[in-house]
Amino acid sequence: METREWIKVTNQLHNIGMLHSVDLKLIEAYCNEISLYIESEMKLREVGRIDEFMSSEGEILRRQSKPLVKIKNDALANSLKLAAQFGLTPVARASISAPAKIQNTQINNYFE
Repeated sequence: METREWIKVTNQLHNIGMLHSVDLKLIEAYCNEISLYIESEMKLREVGRIDEFMSSEGEILRRQSKPLVKIKNDALANSLKLAAQFGLTPVARASISAPAKIQNTQINNYFE
């Protein structure tokens, strides 16, 4: 999962001229967090989100969220914070200005 997200994000940032080598570790962290979120969500769909604790008589004593719910929520929060740094959310895209793309025809006309 992480590899697909890496390719998607780095291609997108490269296409708009905002991919820089100094950012690669942060992009990697984003990919790891979003991967953890997706993996956690898939596992929770299999095992459920609630743990039930029963008495020896079979009565439910209490219910609580599985620890994986917190891991999933934390991973999503972390990924959203990192995504905003790169303009990967709608709100962040509105506030980040990408460098203007120079087309080859403009460069060629400069030298004519």
